[in-house]
Amino acid sequence: MVFKIICYILATTALLKGLVGIFAHKTLYSWAEKHYSKTKKSATVKLLVAYAFIILILTWYGTIFDYVKYGWIITVFISLMSIKTFTLMFKWKEISEKFVKLIKGGGATLWILDIVVILLSLSFYALGYFIY
Repeated sequence: MVFKIICYILATTALLKGLVGIFAHKTLYSWAEKHYSKTKKSATVKLLVAYAFIILILTWYGTIFDYVKYGWIITVFISLMSIKTFTLMFKWKEISEKFVKLIKGGGATLWILDIVVILLSLSFYALGYFIY
């Protein structure tokens, strides 16, 4: 049951991010650029990092105490994605500069990223519904 919940949480947040990225592209990425341009992490960035850590902890809880067949798919994915979160926390200046550069020069890359995020969200919905 834990993996199903994780999948639905990830799917919903990814779908929302992807749809906002497509339908409110300029607004989203202007907002993101504003937050990543700051010398210190904003409260919003800290909240997003906290979300990522909660998902990581919930995933490992599920892996240890409520393991299901194919649970390793989510565990590996979330664990690998957490590297980005740790890097963001401890190398803020470097990573935020790279994000700002990507946002400013992203163009088609950002649109493709949003489409990939939507496809990923559909994959999480499918995992939650069919596998877990």
